[in-house]
Amino acid sequence: EIPEFKEYLNFIFEVKKSTAVDHQTEVLSGRSLRKELFSPERQENKDTADLVKTMASVGAEAVLKELRDPKKHTWEHLDSQNGPLSWMKVTDEMKKASLGKNAVNDVSERPFGGMTHQLQSFTTLSGSNASAVAQARVNGDFNRAESELLTKTKTKEDEHYKNGIFIDLPRELLQTLIELAMKKTKEVRKKDQEALTKQQEHRAEKLNALKARGIENATQQLIDCLYYYDMYNSARCWRTPEKVDEMLNKLKSNTAKLNEIKEQIRMRDLGLGWVEARHAWSKNGRAYTVDELAKHLKEVILPEEVNKDIPSQPPVQTLERKVLPVLGTLSANVAKLDVASAENKQELLEAAVSMRDERELKGFGDRHEQMQPSSAPELDEGLLNRRLEICEYRGEQLHWHSGTVLAVLTKPKNHVHFQFDEECLDEGEDPIQKVKLLPTFWNKTKHTNHA
Repeated sequence: EIPEFKEYLNFIFEVKKSTAVDHQTEVLSGRSLRKELFSPERQENKDTADLVKTMASVGAEAVLKELRDPKKHTWEHLDSQNGPLSWMKVTDEMKKASLGKNAVNDVSERPFGGMTHQLQSFTTLSGSNASAVAQARVNGDFNRAESELLTKTKTKEDEHYKNGIFIDLPRELLQTLIELAMKKTKEVRKKDQEALTKQQEHRAEKLNALKARGIENATQQLIDCLYYYDMYNSARCWRTPEKVDEMLNKLKSNTAKLNEIKEQIRMRDLGLGWVEARHAWSKNGRAYTVDELAKHLKEVILPEEVNKDIPSQPPVQTLERKVLPVLGTLSANVAKLDVASAENKQELLEAAVSMRDERELKGFGDRHEQMQPSSAPELDEGLLNRRLEICEYRGEQLHWHSGTVLAVLTKPKNHVHFQFDEECLDEGEDPIQKVKLLPTFWNKTKHTNHA
């Protein structure tokens, strides 16, 4: 078998030369580089030898990790990974058939590289002209043998230079091609401009669709923020360490405690936009416990909360410029951008509020439900004049009825005098009724009798 990279290594280290700094001496650059890399003679290279070894080791590990990544195709060609296309797996027939074939896609990529070079060098050039120049260069259509002989040196005896296909055409045909090209110039430019305009319109449509999708996603996220903002400004929010301990003790299951402590953190993170209140729910596959999250709430969030101003609305995330220090006079254009950004935020907030209200009318979501405390309130004087909703049957259907607590009764126990709102009553029904309220009836989400 052919020794691995024999021809390549021989060329790099034994044949390829480059001019030295003096612009006169030719040296074997590959051999000199290898020698200085592995057996440094210059003092600065000796001083950095250990660092270079470390960098080489880290780099090699990173490269190997990428090559062996099962999500990529490179691992299929590695013997170390027992790849199906590796040297030890490929049959002799396949090896023989691949001799002399291109192992890379340079031939396919070269025209694109040439086109890019033309567009970058000549910014007013059309795509058609740029691609034509690149393709002509790849094919050598305009090459002249005498020019090639003067500018290049062949390394193989059997190679010889030829004229490009355009140069060898008969004179009459050359003249015809040139006249036809001049005649078709306006037509080709028009078609090229039409194609470019169509491409730009399509790109604009995609950008608008992405923008609309981004606005929709931002609106969805803002609706969540609206809910958490209202929750923070309600009785559900725990504002002192003592309240945290008290409410956690009232919750029976660990799941209920974990869910509620997460909601308390989200009120500050999403509802108020306090990024420093954020806390991961797990790390390295291990979920944080109730005690760990409660500690974060009591020792990090609540002490910091005392020194913070409560925003008048939830955070609105939009695309806006980065705030940087100002040197000199602020440009009027920057001020206009800031005004436009503020207007976009207000529009987004109004759209989120409108969408939330529409959803609630259809029965999706309820801000008042989310604002309720996590456990039933105490049945004492603190409940006087409090507004409540009670679920009861009206005919065969369960309905929520709102009203006000007028009195807490000692006998019978766990009863109150409740004044129902007028729209909740049937004709002739007494608005003040005796209602039984048990902690077990406290239910924010399910429609059950006496909830």
